Amino acid sequence: MEKKKNTLERKAKRQKNFHVIQETTALWEKLRQSSTPKDAKAELVSKILKLCGDRVADLSASHTASRIIQSCVKHGTEEDRIVIQKQLLPRMVELSKNPYARFIMSKLIVTAPKSQLPGMVVDVCMVLAADVTKLRYLPDHGSRGICLWFC
Repeated sequence: MEKKKNTLERKAKRQKNFHVIQETTALWEKLRQSSTPKDAKAELVSKILKLCGDRVADLSASHTASRIIQSCVKHGTEEDRIVIQKQLLPRMVELSKNPYARFIMSKLIVTAPKSQLPGMVVDVCMVLAADVTKLRYLPDHGSRGICLWFC
């Protein structure tokens, strides 16, 4: 028992959002059950987003928290998706390169209404165009030798 307590204390010191992740994980376990009714899932998503606050972008880089946020996008209402999207869009390029957060970004694009989709794609393209730092020619690869390198 003491060993487990020490382990949790060490994790809390290492991870700045450890307690938030622990609290939201308990709610997520209820959310992802197929036996939970849709209205209860919407309430759970609201509770999770209240616990996360403005830290959704930071939490999305964590393995466990990214799965929780994906479930919120999947089971949440349109307003919940808009809240998540507003928090993640400023860091969209950075998060799309993250091995965990990229799944959230793809889920947001898939679940976005058709009216918002062109704006999202244009925003991403503008940020990506500004993010291109080098064009490099690789002579070994012939005509395929020009590569885009991103920061």
